[in-house]
Amino acid sequence: MARPELELHPQRSARDRFGFELRSWRKARGLSQARLGAKVHVSADLVRLVEVAERWPTRDFTERCDHALDTVGALVRLWEAVEDERHESSRAADNAAHTDKRSVGTDGLVGAMSDLSAGERIVVQMMSLTGEPVAVSMDRRTFMSGIAAIPAMGWLGQNRIGPAGVPAPVSEGDLRDVLQNMRQLWGILASQDNILGAHAVVSTAVHQVSILRELSCAASGRSRATVMDLQATYAEFSSWLVDDLGDRNAGQHWINNALQWAHEADNDLLVGYVLMRQSQRAGEVGDTASAVGLAQAAQRRRGLTNRVHSAAAQYEARGHALADDETAFCAAIELARDLATHAPPLAAGDWAPWCTPAYVTIHEAAGWAELGEHHKAIATYEQALTDWPAEFQRDRGLYLGRMARSHALAGEPEQAVQTANVALGIARGTNSARIVGELAPLRSTLSQWKAIPQVKDFAAELNHVISAAGVGRNGIVPT
Repeated sequence: MARPELELHPQRSARDRFGFELRSWRKARGLSQARLGAKVHVSADLVRLVEVAERWPTRDFTERCDHALDTVGALVRLWEAVEDERHESSRAADNAAHTDKRSVGTDGLVGAMSDLSAGERIVVQMMSLTGEPVAVSMDRRTFMSGIAAIPAMGWLGQNRIGPAGVPAPVSEGDLRDVLQNMRQLWGILASQDNILGAHAVVSTAVHQVSILRELSCAASGRSRATVMDLQATYAEFSSWLVDDLGDRNAGQHWINNALQWAHEADNDLLVGYVLMRQSQRAGEVGDTASAVGLAQAAQRRRGLTNRVHSAAAQYEARGHALADDETAFCAAIELARDLATHAPPLAAGDWAPWCTPAYVTIHEAAGWAELGEHHKAIATYEQALTDWPAEFQRDRGLYLGRMARSHALAGEPEQAVQTANVALGIARGTNSARIVGELAPLRSTLSQWKAIPQVKDFAAELNHVISAAGVGRNGIVPT
């Protein structure tokens, strides 16, 4: 049964008015929330949350809806009032907070709360996965227990809400040094992400975007384009990180911004890379048409490297497999393999350095699984994972999870559990909701063999991990 629509109250606030008008325009065009979401590349749940005024609409989301619904700028004009209201809300949250230190972190907050009784409440300021300030109210016991220190948030001191605090003006020489250091930091964070997981680096990555946004506002000409280029790079990286933490709505926020900023930077290679990533995300939620269309759009960009072109061809192949088109799937995979095989030696700063012939083989295996050829998928997974790079351990866990599902669908429950247990261990070690999402469908697939002790034990452990990870919330969809 469909969820009943909530009554909207457009007179209550600018955000409520925006949600009311969005629903009105959507219905006038005969679109469901899911159909509108597909058109603007967000989830149906995000459309719903904006309509009921539980999520602030972004400028990018608004412009996409304005175009999709042909409102001739009506939604954009409403958004300007919403944005004023959001800034006022942020200032109110800042005044409501009772923190004792300016520095980012919890040590000062813990000390400030030591004299509070267990029942007293405090408002602390945190940073969401989209970089927005959030005021969170909690009692002392909850705070002291550490439950507030979830990976999806970062602590912000009293004077840190809003601007990142960049001094102005920044000289051209200083700006070059800052950007060089931030680009080096991006490489370090990417390495740490592979080893420690997204939770260890996401707050730093999102904070770098806030600094870059301030720098870009003060820059002009070629300097602004250079800042926007790095800003887009960090936004794409942030999208990857928050997707791995299980928040696909935040991931959509960052990937959309990355595309806009890459266009402004006039970096055709980065535009192609982001389009490729959007194709990947579309395939993860089964949006076949967008997976193919976005991958083909990426391949039309000028100046693509072999590796980025190969990655886009792989995600096009997955879209064809989802559409049960084996001929088109095979053609796209062979193109991807040829491009990866003939890619020049890696150089510093290359995009998609992970796109090797082994990576193409992994995606070939995924395609065979989508086409129902599970024995062929298993053999192909085994071939690709034999010499899988050690630094991409989390990706290995992801693909082991997919191989486990192929074992189960091929009627091999013991092999499925054996493979899935390795993937589950990697998921625990990296706190990867993405890997847990891959394993979640095994609960139903293996249910017919629940009398087998290994299956029973694995199902119990998987249920425990899924419950702890919150898979199924925040828009994560097992692929």
